[in-house]
Amino acid sequence: MKKYINDTGKSTITHYEIGQEFIRVKFQKELLEYDNITHSKVHVDKMKTLAVNGRGLARYITRHVADGRRINFAEPTKFQSFKSLFSMLLFLK
Repeated sequence: MKKYINDTGKSTITHYEIGQEFIRVKFQKELLEYDNITHSKVHVDKMKTLAVNGRGLARYITRHVADGRRINFAEPTKFQSFKSLFSMLLFLK
């Protein structure tokens, strides 16, 4: 994830990650994802621009976008890690 510039020093956003069809925004206490399926592409593209510019992203989200999908960014458990590895092995067959 890239560090959010936050040139005013007042934002609750700390980091962001941009994908082709989504943006993930890390706030101080949670990580949310906004994508082209649940949110309009226009909103997602605008949030990407604001994130790169480091200004106005939190305000835009508050005013124009419904809640994003909450992402759990805790360390994966051993079972989750095993499940992911097993899934990849099945995919490679």
